[in-house]
Amino acid sequence: MKKDFKNLPGSKIELKVTLEDKEFAGYYEAADSKAAGEVTIKGFRKGAAPKEMIAGAIDHDKVFHEAMNEAVRWSLNTIKQEKEWTFIAPPHIEVVEGEPGKGVVYKATLTIFPEVTLGDYKKIAKKVFSKKPEVIITEEEIKKTIDWVRGSRAVETRAIRPAKLGDLVEVDIDTEHDGKPVERGALQGDRFVLGESNFIKGFDAQLVGKPENEVVHFSIVAPDDYWNVGLRGKQLDFTVTMRGIFDRVIPELTDEFAKGLGSQFSAEGGSASGGKTPLEKLRASVKEGLTMEKTEKEMEKLRIKVIEEITKDSKIDVPEILIERTLNGMMADYAKMMPKETAAKEQEKFMAEMKEKLRERAEHGVRGNLVLYKLAQIEQLAPTAEEIEQEAKKHNVDPEKEHEYIYSALQNKKIFEFLEGFAEKA
Repeated sequence: MKKDFKNLPGSKIELKVTLEDKEFAGYYEAADSKAAGEVTIKGFRKGAAPKEMIAGAIDHDKVFHEAMNEAVRWSLNTIKQEKEWTFIAPPHIEVVEGEPGKGVVYKATLTIFPEVTLGDYKKIAKKVFSKKPEVIITEEEIKKTIDWVRGSRAVETRAIRPAKLGDLVEVDIDTEHDGKPVERGALQGDRFVLGESNFIKGFDAQLVGKPENEVVHFSIVAPDDYWNVGLRGKQLDFTVTMRGIFDRVIPELTDEFAKGLGSQFSAEGGSASGGKTPLEKLRASVKEGLTMEKTEKEMEKLRIKVIEEITKDSKIDVPEILIERTLNGMMADYAKMMPKETAAKEQEKFMAEMKEKLRERAEHGVRGNLVLYKLAQIEQLAPTAEEIEQEAKKHNVDPEKEHEYIYSALQNKKIFEFLEGFAEKA
C-alpha cells in the first residue's frame, strides 16, 4: 500500500492511497465469492450451478463496489492507527482508478481531531491567579440580605381591601399576542410581593388598587431583553385575576429574631462581657456568606480569563465541523424560545441574524474546550472511576446516565485546581 497526504486548513487531510492488484485481489475475490453464493439459477441449488453460468449472472459492478468499500475501510483504519488520527467526520472518498486485475487508487478527504499546541500555561496561570480577588462587602448589601431573610419569615394575613405595594398577591395570569395565547404565558395561583416581582416593568403597577376577584386587563410592550426573543418589542396583552391579597407583617430585627434563625446565633455572654450578641453574630454570618459568594464569583472570572489567555497563546487549527456543531446547539436553544405562532419568514430572519452573531462565540467556546482537553491530557488530570462514583452518590444521581456531565465537571475542577496552584507557589 502506497500513501501520500498533505495537510489542509481546518485540520483536514487530503490522502491518496494506492493498492496494488495483489492487495486488492483478496477483497475482490471475497466479494465475488459472496455474490456467487447468493446466485439462484433455475434447475440448480443456490450456488451449485456451473461457474460459467454463475459468472454471467453476477453483477460485477456491485462486486467491485463492495470490494472497494472493504479495501477502503481496511486501508483507512490501518493508516488511522499508524498516524494516531481521530476522525471527527465521515471521510469523503473519491475513486481515481480501479478495476479488477489492476488495483485501485482512491483519494480521501479527512477531518481529524486537531493538534493543540499549548502556550506557556504555567506562566500564564501564575500571572492570572497571583492577582487575588479583592472583595468588599458594603453595609447596604448586608442590610439587603437580612431584610430578605426577614421578608421570608413574614406573617401573612388575608386582607379584605384593594392591593397595595408590599402586599403578597395570588393571581392567575393569561398572556396573549395578536389575540393568540403566548407559549408558557399562563400561570395559575402565582404568588409574589407586589412591587418586587420579576415580571416586565409596569406589570405590578397595573395591579395596585385592585380588589380580590377583580379581572384586570392591560397591555405592555415587551422590552428588548424579554426572555422570549420572538416577542421583544411587541405588545403583550395580559388578563390577571386577583385570587387573593395578603398583608405581610415583617418581624422586627431583634436579638430574639436572630436567635430564632438557629442555635449558632445564640448569645454567649453578650456584648457586655465581650461576646457577640445574636444580631452581631447574624451580621457576621451574613457578611461571611456574602464574602464567600463574591470571592467565588471573582475566582470564576479569573478561571475564564486564564483559559482565554492560554487559548490566545496556543496554536489550534479548529475544524469547521466542531464550530458548526457548537453553533447548531446554541441555535437549537434559541429556537426553543421562539413562539410557535411566529411567522416562518420572521423566524428564519431572526435565526439567520442570531447565527451570524453567535458564530464568534461558538468558535471561542470550541477553542477553550480544546485547551481544557489538552491540559487534562498533558497533566493527566482525568477523574477516576471512584471519584465519579463518589460524586454521583453526593448528588444522588445515576453515575452511568450522568457519566459525561460528572466526568467533565470533575475534570474541569482538577484543571483549575492545578492552574490555581501556581499562584500558591509564587
